[in-house]
Amino acid sequence: MPIHVFSTFDNPSAIAGTTQAFGVNDTGQIVGRLQNATGFHGFLLSGGIYTILDDPLATNGTDVRGINALGQIVGTYNNATGQHGFLLSGGSYTTFDDPSASLDITIAEGINSAGQIVGFYYDAIGPHGFLLSGGNYTTIDDPSATTDTVAFGINGTGQIVGYYRNASGIHGFLLVGSTYTTLDDPLATGATIAYGINDLGQIVGTYDDASGTHMFLYSGGVFTTIDDPAANSQLGHGINNTSQIVGVLSDGSGTHSFLETTIPNPPPPAGTTAEHDPSRLERIPRSGGPVRDLRHRQ
Repeated sequence: MPIHVFSTFDNPSAIAGTTQAFGVNDTGQIVGRLQNATGFHGFLLSGGIYTILDDPLATNGTDVRGINALGQIVGTYNNATGQHGFLLSGGSYTTFDDPSASLDITIAEGINSAGQIVGFYYDAIGPHGFLLSGGNYTTIDDPSATTDTVAFGINGTGQIVGYYRNASGIHGFLLVGSTYTTLDDPLATGATIAYGINDLGQIVGTYDDASGTHMFLYSGGVFTTIDDPAANSQLGHGINNTSQIVGVLSDGSGTHSFLETTIPNPPPPAGTTAEHDPSRLERIPRSGGPVRDLRHRQ
């Protein structure tokens, strides 16, 4: 059985509980958002070093959501004219706004290795997902939705995940080509939201039940709950092609970002039939926060 190792981290310059991780690429670079005395800022965590990311046109905060294998980053900034998407590539920021965003709100959420970007925009009806590919915008509206459709993640083959809302609640979706598939975790009694998808087709997200919010991994048609046992609630936001997951959790000490890494359970010692000695702790050190070790058996 695999072992799920959680490493929590917080930017040391951020107000406690405001470091939120949203995306991770295959080299382990993590992006997200934090708040400090001067407001909201994006961040890049690479090689244990935090870099603050502020769009030069922002006057009221920058929010970073996605990063691809090339290190291209997408997010949103706020100023007097509204909320605008941006692409950070090669050190340069480029603004983009969905032309259908009549309320001046375009939110960028994910980017794949081909530079395709997904997110959502607002008009008088509400939020709609979008795909920006080759300079062209395509609106994404799940046919089962009666109000919201929001796109959060896209992988290298163009598969898109997010959520939609209708009279029965909030449901995750997977869009492949022109086909929408609803994703509802079987343990959910409330919302299911799909946030991220990797090139293997593995999907990470959250579901709600009577005990709170939990993280799920959807792989090979199977939903698996992956929760840090010390957490009161947990949101899985992004997943890379090595199946590492980033997100946010709350525990007794507050709210923290996390990186979850799945490793194989070591084989039993020679000459024994023991699956694994639970007294042995597997450690994957990470700077910026404590490491939690747990063994989640599927």
